[in-house]
Amino acid sequence: MDLSRYRQLFLDESREHLGVLNRELLRLEQAGGDVDALFRAAHSLKGMAGSMGYEAIVAVAHALEDVLDLLRRQTLAVTPALLTLLYEGTDALGALVAEVEEHGAPRRDGAGITGRLRAAAAAPAAATGGASPAAPPAPSAAPAATPAAAAPAAAGDGEADKEQELVAVGGALALGPEQFAQLRDGVGRGLVPYSCRVRLSRDAPAMAARNFVVLGRLAKAGALLASSPTPEEVRAGSGREVIEALLLAEIPEKRLRETLLAIPELRELQLARLRLGAPGEQAAGPAGEPPPALLGPRDTPVERPSGSVAGLVGRYGSKRAATVRVDTRVLDDLINVVGELIITRERLEEIGSGLASPALDANLERLRSLVRGFQDTIMAVRMMPLELVTDRLPRLVRDIARISGKQVGFEVEGRGIEMDRAILEELGDVLIHLVRNAVDHGVEDPAARAAEGKDPKASIRVRAGRERDWFWVQVEDDGRGMDAERIAAAAVARGLVDPGRVAALTEGEKLLLSCLPGVSTARSVTDISGRGVGMDVVKARVDACGGTLRIDSRPGRGTAVVLRLPLTLAIIRILLVEARGREYGLPVSHIARTGLLAQERVAWSGGEPRLRHGGRLVPLHDLAALLGGPPRDLRAEPGLFVAVSEFSERAAGLAVDRLLGTWEVVVKPLGPPLKRVRGLAGATVVGDGRTVPLLDLAALL
Repeated sequence: MDLSRYRQLFLDESREHLGVLNRELLRLEQAGGDVDALFRAAHSLKGMAGSMGYEAIVAVAHALEDVLDLLRRQTLAVTPALLTLLYEGTDALGALVAEVEEHGAPRRDGAGITGRLRAAAAAPAAATGGASPAAPPAPSAAPAATPAAAAPAAAGDGEADKEQELVAVGGALALGPEQFAQLRDGVGRGLVPYSCRVRLSRDAPAMAARNFVVLGRLAKAGALLASSPTPEEVRAGSGREVIEALLLAEIPEKRLRETLLAIPELRELQLARLRLGAPGEQAAGPAGEPPPALLGPRDTPVERPSGSVAGLVGRYGSKRAATVRVDTRVLDDLINVVGELIITRERLEEIGSGLASPALDANLERLRSLVRGFQDTIMAVRMMPLELVTDRLPRLVRDIARISGKQVGFEVEGRGIEMDRAILEELGDVLIHLVRNAVDHGVEDPAARAAEGKDPKASIRVRAGRERDWFWVQVEDDGRGMDAERIAAAAVARGLVDPGRVAALTEGEKLLLSCLPGVSTARSVTDISGRGVGMDVVKARVDACGGTLRIDSRPGRGTAVVLRLPLTLAIIRILLVEARGREYGLPVSHIARTGLLAQERVAWSGGEPRLRHGGRLVPLHDLAALLGGPPRDLRAEPGLFVAVSEFSERAAGLAVDRLLGTWEVVVKPLGPPLKRVRGLAGATVVGDGRTVPLLDLAALL
């Protein structure tokens, strides 16, 4: 059976489990994490990898699971060395999963980390003569499946024929001695055994794939002791309408039921909580039901809901899947469709404006409403929470702090803020740069902090919020701060800024000079940072997203880097302007004000035009000249149409021939060689079919 179609599902869920492992290991190291959650994540990852045939991942996950099981039983103590080993095991799993994404399968075997994990798991057993102290004691007499099988078991001769080795459960399923021992051990640790029967729609497409999903969800919920069909049969292409399984559940019954009821194409679900019977108890009940001497219904009969979906809904409420996984390429295609609809709508409105037809106007208004609803829905689907990128930061802080010998507390506020997927992807690397710099150079080591009267444990915080069509993210620390004069001196020394210009800069503008390539005031170069790269990357990516960056810092008190970014880049509002007979689109997000400027309101300094904005004089540029056209004498114009653009601490005016109004447009990316043209951010098509270039004002000004 070709399992490549399930690879993306495996990758998505594996990343979730790896996130749990990293998060809970950090909590375990700091204040006692959830060892059960760690065990479940390793176990689920092992089960999924086994279903896909990724044996290297199975081996590492299984060895990691063994160590976590000993921690869960409190047989193994949490030590710094053990935590380091668990982190290495998690990193090894992440590397193997990355190889699956890049090459389709793991290329390494992970034997080194697997061996060290197995050695750690074997150490407690070796210290106690091969028996785990926390292991539940074996029952005085093995429970018997039938009277015939009870006698040999009671004799304790250790030899049993095939019939005695297989313990029948529910007819079709059977447990061997190893699985039965696992069952007893799990019950002793508080896990709950269930008998599960799932019936799928007979005409469900790709029945083997449906079986794969069912068994995957069962394995994710706990230990899958037995199933029909088995995972191996499903991988071989065997898909069945009815799936039976025995499960040791690690999640509450309500959650288990909801997980199973959400299976696509479900037609019937039977879920029974089972118990271990007392020795010698006689089998009873209708043929085909589990013998109560071994496993049987608890105090209530096995639940048998109606054989239809309507019956399930009537009894349990609507539990069908509330979410589905969608390929991001599908979302991009939908955005393109929305863009074409917007262009067509505007074209129809332009045509209809000259026809004076009430019926047409009414239908155009209805079309406008539908397109807006479609656009809002698609944009909502593209929105993703900030936690997708911030969840990886605590581990980064922990590792860098250990390398640099610092004590750092880290927290995130506003992780639920949602933004466009395209911006979120860019923001991930930006936050990594900022947090890495904060730990490595922003905060002091414990001794230095103590000498300054600070808490030896530094604090770094990422905060996020939303303001209308913008969101902001702030990375702040309580470290040594940034010296604006040192940064300015470093920029001058590298020839990146004119000394005369530096004197006129505000403190905030001097701090932003740290975003120029090669500017660094780090006292030393480390493997982490200090070479003057990083902040220039941050600034470039923020500008490319149409955002702004601000740095606030006080020497000795700390630094805050504030990013302001639009919620989406897919559909934006532009100001359409005309310069030298050509039309250009300017992002409204960077336009502070527009209007007709009288000549007497233009100030001239050293032959250069300036205008007053925000209590200061800012440069005034001829847009056509910025784009390579011949300059014109702005003094000769009786009045100038001007758009004032703002970027962080920078602002400038753009003189144009006409202001043509605002439009809502879909951004079309440019291919080579146009994408390498300075000042071009993309293109769009307006209502009458004209193609209009969109300008990157941050690159132009």
